[in-house]
Amino acid sequence: MTAIRCQLLASIFCLLTILMPQAHAEDSASAPLHLVVPFAPGGPSDLMARKLGEQLGARMHRSVIVDNKAGGGGSIAASFVSRAEPDGSTILWTTSTIAIDPVLRPSLPYDVQKDLTPIVTAMISPLVVLINPKLPVHDIAGLVAYAKEHPGRLNYGSGGVGTSLHMSTELFMLDTGTKMTHVPYKGASETVVGMLSNDIQLLFNPMPTALQYGKSGQLRALAVASPKRSEAWPELPTVAESGVRGLADFDASLWYALYAPGKTPKPVVDTLNKEINAALQDPSMKRFLREQGMETLGDTPEQARQRLDKEIHQWREVVKAAQIKLN
Repeated sequence: MTAIRCQLLASIFCLLTILMPQAHAEDSASAPLHLVVPFAPGGPSDLMARKLGEQLGARMHRSVIVDNKAGGGGSIAASFVSRAEPDGSTILWTTSTIAIDPVLRPSLPYDVQKDLTPIVTAMISPLVVLINPKLPVHDIAGLVAYAKEHPGRLNYGSGGVGTSLHMSTELFMLDTGTKMTHVPYKGASETVVGMLSNDIQLLFNPMPTALQYGKSGQLRALAVASPKRSEAWPELPTVAESGVRGLADFDASLWYALYAPGKTPKPVVDTLNKEINAALQDPSMKRFLREQGMETLGDTPEQARQRLDKEIHQWREVVKAAQIKLN
């Protein structure tokens, strides 16, 4: 009888070890999904995250809680998610600066390529090359020629060292062999004021602001800095269409992506990818994104990983060549 009891207990134990992970997975799938956002509530990025959370929650029949963890240039939110339980219940909403941060800030408390797992690149928006209308150029070829004739004379603005606006212009100068002077502002909104007053003559700027000031004629839009023309401004050519040597593959797009903790199982990541991509295709979601100057992208986890790795390499080369350092 003792032997039978031992055998029975062993069988029960084996059964429990099989069922417990399944039960845990089911609990995780029905538990609230925490969408961690590295921005304060109310801004454009936060609003897009909340809209996506609504669509995702409706699809998955699951509560989605937006958890704002602003500060540290996004590192507070990213670090929090990197340490979260890798069960798919905590994911990060982030921007393309996640590929810049590890290059400029080697002391980050996480390794983005090891401690976070890409789920999907959700949406994308091209930066627009804007100039002050007093500048006697009307296309990218003319801008490059003028900059070469007047090295260091043109001022370009950004929201600060290491921001997408700054790094994109540095990439442009590196690819074209031009030299312009960086004028960092405290925020992106102040750069437009600087452009209007002609304190700066060049600005790589997001689509919504570019549409407002470019179509009114207050600023002159030369091109979109993306591989293809924008749906929001289809008549505006791409930088690559300029025919300028070195710009054939130029891409300075802003993108938003979602990441899970590094050790999240592939089936969990794949399920999240499938549901998020489906939510992005909802007509109301696509309409909302167009109003924000964004275009739905959606890709696989593998493609999102390739984008991240490629851009980290790209920005590392730019930082090294331009000798960029944070103050």
